[in-house]
Order: sequence, then C-alpha cells, then structure tokens
Amino acid sequence: MTRFNFFSEIKQKLGVSNLSPFCQIVMIDFFSLYIEGVVDILSIADTEIDVRIKKTKLRVSGENLEIVELEDKVILIRGKIFGVDKI
Repeated sequence: MTRFNFFSEIKQKLGVSNLSPFCQIVMIDFFSLYIEGVVDILSIADTEIDVRIKKTKLRVSGENLEIVELEDKVILIRGKIFGVDKI
C-alpha cells in the first residue's frame, strides 16, 4: 500500500527533487498542517505541539491538536490551528 505524501506530490508537480534542505510547512484551512523535515517531536498537548527541525524548534499552537500522521520526517497535525512559531 502506498501512503500519500503531500510534499512528494508538490515536488512532482513542480518538477523538482528538493524544494529546500531545511523544511516545508503547508497549512490548509487552519485545521490541517503538514510539516516536512521533522527530526524529533519534543512535546504533545492538545493546545501545543513542539517539534525540532534540524537545529530549530517550532511550536504549533491551537485547540484540540493531534498528530494524525507521522512518517519519514513528515507529520500531519489536525485541530484548530492558531499559529506556528519558531521557539
């Protein structure tokens, strides 16, 4: 079974093999957030999720947050997303 990878689809449509060596972040309707390049998940709560991307840490804040997909350095977070901040 082949799993869907949002970033692979975008890269294929753009005709590039690598958009950035750092990370890519895409938010859809403030309820779904894809992050590629995740090295570690630092903390998970229903109002904040902290992740590490190389030497940078990101905090996703919102309500009813949950990680619904975690695969090959790509995560999908769902919930009511208020923002993404570098911490």
